[in-house]
Amino acid sequence: MQKLALRILGRFSRKTFIRSAWKNLNSLSEHDELSEALDTLISMSHEENEFIELITVIVDVLSEAPMASAFLCHIIDSAALPSKETSYKITTRLLQKLKPGLCIYRTKSKRRTRINAAIIWSVLAEKLAGEISLSLFSDNVCITLMDYLQYGTDPNVRLFALIALEKFGITGQNKEKIMSSGRDIQKILLSLVKELQINENPSDNSTRRRQLKFCVEWALKNTFDSGKHDLEENSINPNINVMLNPMDATAHWKISPHGLEIRNDYSSFESIRATMGVSSGKWFYEAILLTNGIMQIGYATKRCMFGPDEGTGVGDDQFGFAFDGCRNVLWANGVSTPYGGNESWKPGDVVGVYMDIGLCCVRFYLNGKDLGIAYPLNLAQFRRLAENGLHPALSFTSYQQAIINFGAEKFRHPPPSTFNYQTLNSRGQLSPELRDSIQKREWRMSRYRPISVGSCWKQQLEDTDEDFDAQCSICFAMPPVITLGPCNHDGFCPTL
Repeated sequence: MQKLALRILGRFSRKTFIRSAWKNLNSLSEHDELSEALDTLISMSHEENEFIELITVIVDVLSEAPMASAFLCHIIDSAALPSKETSYKITTRLLQKLKPGLCIYRTKSKRRTRINAAIIWSVLAEKLAGEISLSLFSDNVCITLMDYLQYGTDPNVRLFALIALEKFGITGQNKEKIMSSGRDIQKILLSLVKELQINENPSDNSTRRRQLKFCVEWALKNTFDSGKHDLEENSINPNINVMLNPMDATAHWKISPHGLEIRNDYSSFESIRATMGVSSGKWFYEAILLTNGIMQIGYATKRCMFGPDEGTGVGDDQFGFAFDGCRNVLWANGVSTPYGGNESWKPGDVVGVYMDIGLCCVRFYLNGKDLGIAYPLNLAQFRRLAENGLHPALSFTSYQQAIINFGAEKFRHPPPSTFNYQTLNSRGQLSPELRDSIQKREWRMSRYRPISVGSCWKQQLEDTDEDFDAQCSICFAMPPVITLGPCNHDGFCPTL
């Protein structure tokens, strides 16, 4: 009896400590304090019982605050790899949390608990893809997520259930389990597409439904495709002359066929540039936000280095600048400065990006409100970047989505006509070859290649060779145009 009491007391103490650390994490703003709080939680991953408690407490305390999911992804990404036994215990505890009436200490609604469990499963399934993922994805987990997707009424519960199934599907045996579960996931997804009707007026519910519809269509074409072209292809506006370029981006974007709607569901910080760069003039484009998390929206040259695993994107080096309306800062040279006021952006907001290269200045707008003129770089640096071509560029954390308008559609909140700006779409050109290449590249990048436990890594490399045959072996984004001397190799020199 005494041992049991000590175990209960120890578990209660761990939970209390974790709750306190998480609360501090969400209330801190200074970098050093945040790092210390994160390190405290990460350190708990090294011991099995503490890691299990950490995960199960987060199910209760994870909120819809924009930073919460980013913190979770960072903690799990930095955590020690759990064993198969620990993973199975985590899944068992998560399933217990989802059963009504069995949780003594419940601080979240049933809806939020379901969302949180799906988010945790998706992050773990991504990090632990392979053999350990099989221990996480029990038959009960498969049934639970399929139930939420098929019978749920809340768009976000269904959305994150789908994302979790996608992440489990990275592992081949898990995908086979989903496809052969007897629930016909393609039929479920097709039914969902017909059910979802997106309202034109932005509202919290319509933006959630838009996210769900986008991800359902993506999954049908890429993750759980039957090869039968189940979805009718929507006609693409032939007047689109500028797209977001999946050939000039990090690897894990979900991108619409017309190249103007993007989403990141990976735990990394994904970045992308547009097909067109500018070196002079006044320019404007808009981003319609479907989420309210960390997104850096601005301009960057081709030299801007995207580091998804390091968390670096647009504005995090000397080759670009960006506005982050979640934290209300302007990023340039890897340094943030306060900008935009005190209110964070929200789903449905429209961000306008105006740039005057002649004056080396930018203005950002939020729903038509001018947030003020800014000079992110000194004049000489700005002009050097412009000479190399400044491309519209964006970086998103996990679960963020937006629609970009370069001028093919009417702007919702254009700047004053006295600014005499140009639209990128009116000046851009997409040759049929480039348009076709981008769409093929987007298709190849988008399709999950499930990891088969015990499969030959060499064969997986051979399977992807066709994607890279014509690409530079240094940047992997453009055709090779440089020959090294004196060896005359066109990439890394193999004889060094």
